[in-house]
Amino acid sequence: MRAQGFTSAAVVDRLSALFDQTCTIRQNEGTTADAAGQPTPDWQALTGHVGLACRIAPVSALASTGQSRRAEMVVDRATHIIVLPGPYPDVTTAMRAVVGSTSYQIVRIVRDSEQLLCELEVELVTT
Repeated sequence: MRAQGFTSAAVVDRLSALFDQTCTIRQNEGTTADAAGQPTPDWQALTGHVGLACRIAPVSALASTGQSRRAEMVVDRATHIIVLPGPYPDVTTAMRAVVGSTSYQIVRIVRDSEQLLCELEVELVTT
């Protein structure tokens, strides 16, 4: 039997204090040339996805993510997980998440079955 007044949305509301940082989702709008004439991606904020409440944490060393090697192939995995309170269906793995001044490439997206949370598995962008 379900407790009266208990919903998943109410739980997310009560946990809102955990989302203590902000995140902006960016998409590549094409390329521009840098000072040397080399093409550079033009990352711009996705409309309606600026200053989103979030929580970010590094992936645990015990988690199954990280970088793995198989023969000549290197498979990149997430270095951090960003959780957003909401489903954010327009976010894709072709995008980046920016928390503070740090950029992360989105490598995997997991949305819960009730569409209340969006978990972004991301990789620190070092270039």
